[in-house]
Amino acid sequence: MFRGCCALLALLLCGTAALDCNSQSGCPAGADCECSGGDQCVIGCDGNGCHQACHGLNQCRTECGDACTSQCHDVMSCTQTCGSNCALECFSTPNCDLTCGERCQYQCHDVSQCLARVGDKSEVSCDRFGSCTVECTGSCVVHCSGDNCLITCAAGAAATRCEPGRFACGGC
Repeated sequence: MFRGCCALLALLLCGTAALDCNSQSGCPAGADCECSGGDQCVIGCDGNGCHQACHGLNQCRTECGDACTSQCHDVMSCTQTCGSNCALECFSTPNCDLTCGERCQYQCHDVSQCLARVGDKSEVSCDRFGSCTVECTGSCVVHCSGDNCLITCAAGAAATRCEPGRFACGGC
């Protein structure tokens, strides 16, 4: 009887783990961390240099310090937050929402909505999207392959169109 109860408890705990993934404080600095399956996942990095991947969920959130990579795809909603010098990608997802510091590289493609707030000397690419909204808090370059792009610079200034599909805050 005791073994049967233990087995049932173990099965219930494993079933619950399959529904949610939360690695918020379990990803050491510099580690590769991945989350997939279930309802939602939070991948937090305990420092800098993490390599995060999230897919096959309803909601995903990645958080990291500096010099991180993050890839989010095949989820309903993705939120990525990173410090400086990060490389991030969001694709095959209805909603992508990014906040990143200085010198970030962000690719958003095959989505309904790209939202990005990036720091100085960052670069954003939006391809195959419903809308792309980028706020640059310093100088930045935005590559936008469609007509539905809204790019604002620091203090609400409009971005400069450098050439077709390429915009900049702080000069071309």
